[in-house]
Order: sequence, then C-alpha cells, then structure tokens
Amino acid sequence: MINDSAYHDILKENLLSHLRHAVHSLYASRPNIAIQKFILSGDCANVPSLATFVQNEIGVNTSIAKPFSNMKISSSVNEAELLKHQSEFMQCIGLTLSKVIM
Repeated sequence: MINDSAYHDILKENLLSHLRHAVHSLYASRPNIAIQKFILSGDCANVPSLATFVQNEIGVNTSIAKPFSNMKISSSVNEAELLKHQSEFMQCIGLTLSKVIM
C-alpha cells in the first residue's frame, strides 16, 4: 500500500465518484431498494479513514470487511498480520465459500 496522503485523497475522490454512479444506477433501476450499508473490501479498503470518508460523503453506514471475525485462526498463522490485511481476502473467501455451499 502506498503511504502518501495525496495519493489517498485522489483515490478517495475517484472511488467516491464510482460509488455515487453505482448508487445512482441502482436507485434508477430499482427505486424500491434502499442501501442500508456499504462494506468495503480489497487493497484500498485499508486506506486510512476511507470508511468514514465514504460514510460521510454518501450518507450510508460504511465499514471495512472483516471476513475472519468469526473464524478460529491457527496458531501457526501470524494473526495480527492476517487481520491487518483481512479485507484483501474477501474475494478469495467468497469464491471458496461459494464452492463449499454449492
């Protein structure tokens, strides 16, 4: 992750533009649906204050994905490091669970 505040600001603004477009498209195609929460995942979810920024700008409760919150972590795994990067694993976990559940 790049630790440059100017980079983070540009990233936040670009993400916000895409989120606004997605929300507008969703509401235009499904006017009876209300978004109750955004859950951010992936590399960019760990940008400092991103969830707060999105919540303040969009007005929807926003949090960072925590896919390991209800899982037991093996003692052979560096738990602190895993939890630090857990939102980056969301797609892999989702794909894995889709194979288990099906």
